Amino acid sequence: MESTPAKSPALLTLILLSGLSIVSLTMFLPSLANIARTFETDYALINLSIAGYAGMTAIVQLIVGPLSDRYGRRPVMLWALLVFSVASVGCLFAQNVWAFLGFRLLQAAVISGYAISVAVVRDTYSAEKSASLIGYITAVSAIAPMLGPMIGGALDDLFGWRSNFVVFTSAGIFMFFICWIDLRETNMSASTTFRLQMRSYQELVQSKRFWGYSLCMAFCNAAFYVFLGGAPLLAKSVFNVSTSEVGFYMGTTTVGFVLGSFLAGRFAADYRLTT
Repeated sequence: MESTPAKSPALLTLILLSGLSIVSLTMFLPSLANIARTFETDYALINLSIAGYAGMTAIVQLIVGPLSDRYGRRPVMLWALLVFSVASVGCLFAQNVWAFLGFRLLQAAVISGYAISVAVVRDTYSAEKSASLIGYITAVSAIAPMLGPMIGGALDDLFGWRSNFVVFTSAGIFMFFICWIDLRETNMSASTTFRLQMRSYQELVQSKRFWGYSLCMAFCNAAFYVFLGGAPLLAKSVFNVSTSEVGFYMGTTTVGFVLGSFLAGRFAADYRLTT
């Protein structure tokens, strides 16, 4: 295995960043019914903490890419972790559903962890090696949505749903200091203006290959999000299972994703990427 460039952060740092960006979606899912009960609101409204969050992550990724190209990976990531930590505190102490949903949307800033981790790998490795490392990062970080609901369900049973946001706050602060120490700047050719970056989007949207990959991911993720939104309510109201059991069953759905990502990491470096 080729040596890691001196300017590259530890692979574990990138894995943890990616894992946190994913577990923030899944960990509290088994608690949705209990959160709706706490705020005395419809389950459909509290489900916006998933749908709204997913939509916000799409917007954040469109913004964070150009920002990190212009101002650097390190400052953008640190600001994203700071916003996530503050938003987690807001969710923890929210006294009504609208405050909870507002802070929940702000938590979407943490999706920057995945986008920037991929960018850092591309900054520091060849295309073939990048594909392999991104596969490994995705495989290991995919354990997060597997373990997240299990841990979140157990926390809810033991301490209540707000304990999930205590963990989010602690994780955000922890990763902020890890990145402060280990995430050195890897963008050595910063963009000069946003206008030049926006021009590149025209070329992207005209690419048939881009739309092929994007639509494939869109339909896969759509099916996953439909499941995430409906499973907790059905599990509680129809099958009457405990919150920790809901978390366990939801966590097992990501096994295939972990296996596929591991295989991509294992074999991607052996094949030349198509252009």
